[in-house]
Amino acid sequence: MNWNPAIKWGIIGGLVSIILTMLIYFVSPSSLASFSLIFVFLLVSLFFLIWGGIDFRKANNDEISFVDALMATLIIAMISSLIGTFFSYILMNFIDPQLPEIIKQKVIENTVEMMEKFNTPDDKIEEAIDGIRSQNFSGGLKDYALKFANSMLMNAVFCLIVSAFIKRNTNKIKLPE
Repeated sequence: MNWNPAIKWGIIGGLVSIILTMLIYFVSPSSLASFSLIFVFLLVSLFFLIWGGIDFRKANNDEISFVDALMATLIIAMISSLIGTFFSYILMNFIDPQLPEIIKQKVIENTVEMMEKFNTPDDKIEEAIDGIRSQNFSGGLKDYALKFANSMLMNAVFCLIVSAFIKRNTNKIKLPE
């Protein structure tokens, strides 16, 4: 098996994640707290899993089993997530240590806005705000390791689905001549 396409697309996916994060950071740092941004990053991740998986299949004579497709997509997801998580740690802890507080304030605003739309009592809103305020948004290496593990669990589901579509049966039936 030629695993180079999986590695290549994992690195490309991670670098694109960094570029998107920096673009959003330069335009509006508080936007990094947006729920819709999570959806955008999921779509980008899904794109690289599909594209990288197809490239992996082409590099291997256009025939791969489900297991090989799954391994390739997991490699893509792992490398991409590792690069993105590591950059996030660097951004929040070294490049802009004030960013976690900006994001926390935006999360509080979004939470209050959402809870008010649902006519949540004020005491419940205050309870939610206190819970958010008690969280450490910058996080240490353990926190980021947990974020990486959570992203891999979610990516594993995508990898299973993508692998089912990109596999090509390697057990061809030969017809008698």
